[in-house]
Amino acid sequence: MRCNNPDVKEDSQRKTPSEETVSKEQRVSFSEIRKSLRPDVQSFQWSGKRDNIITCEQGTKIFLPKNCIQKIDKNAAIEIEVKECYQLSDFISEHLTTLSDDQILETGGMIHIWLHQDDEGVTLKGDEEYAVLFPKSADNNGEMSTFYGVNDSSVNVTWQQAPS
Repeated sequence: MRCNNPDVKEDSQRKTPSEETVSKEQRVSFSEIRKSLRPDVQSFQWSGKRDNIITCEQGTKIFLPKNCIQKIDKNAAIEIEVKECYQLSDFISEHLTTLSDDQILETGGMIHIWLHQDDEGVTLKGDEEYAVLFPKSADNNGEMSTFYGVNDSSVNVTWQQAPS
């Protein structure tokens, strides 16, 4: 757009700050921004000897029935780490995608749960299960399905619908 006012001089070249004019304190990498957006990891301890319901900061509830975990050390507590991802910033910072068989999914949120003893993952015994309840959002009208993330050979996650 040209200015018709003769008293105004036009500068046809945009000036952008060069590397030299931006101080080191002002430089922020994309990875630093992403790191600052990451959701907090919430940590819990559980003996495994009683039924347990964990309520996370954003409303996720996890029910763990007693004796459902194959423990490494029968006397040590089980560490439970949960990361709740419900905001767009969480998805970006965690590199989360919402694709299933090349189809875009609408998400009501995602969580990552890690159960371990001394930084070694533990597994469920035999046919044992635990339950996760997601907080209801005004956006999803209760029409969401459960999907499990499966990593491909790179860092991508493909979501597969849980059997009903």
